[in-house]
Amino acid sequence: MHQSEARFRRLSALSADVYWEQDEELRFTLVSSSTSSKMEPGRADALVGKTRWETDYVNMAAADWAAHRAVLEARQPFRDLELCRYDASGQLVTGSFMDYCLPRATDVPSYQVDTRETPCTHNPLGVKGCGEAGAIGAPAALINAITDALGVKDIPMPATPQTVWRTLQQKKAA
Repeated sequence: MHQSEARFRRLSALSADVYWEQDEELRFTLVSSSTSSKMEPGRADALVGKTRWETDYVNMAAADWAAHRAVLEARQPFRDLELCRYDASGQLVTGSFMDYCLPRATDVPSYQVDTRETPCTHNPLGVKGCGEAGAIGAPAALINAITDALGVKDIPMPATPQTVWRTLQQKKAA
């Protein structure tokens, strides 16, 4: 179990600029930021013991927080929660993809690309349709890697850090 948790933490460090854990009352119990995070020094420690709605995000109205809190309290997965963050001088620090910890070439292992051409036998030109074929295998490969790392049979998509963490906690409890 400890190896699975360590593998998960390494995986989440590659895919997120901030990793957090929360207790049953939805208070942060652990917040760790990566070196590429735009989180101000000391901010992670200041979040421990607080709920998400007790923090100073500026683009969330009271109704937005109420709706989000209801989802969290129902222990449901959430999507499309983007919180704008500003530094002490008022500069937006989450304004573009450059501000997020997106994987870079140095974050992924090297691999060799190979192609295999197999002409279609159903038409005289031997051509095949393409569509979104290039995007089909990647999600399955990623989910398989996560389930293998956690030692579980299945994990719901999208595999957000919270979903992966919850799956790991359910496995610990089992």
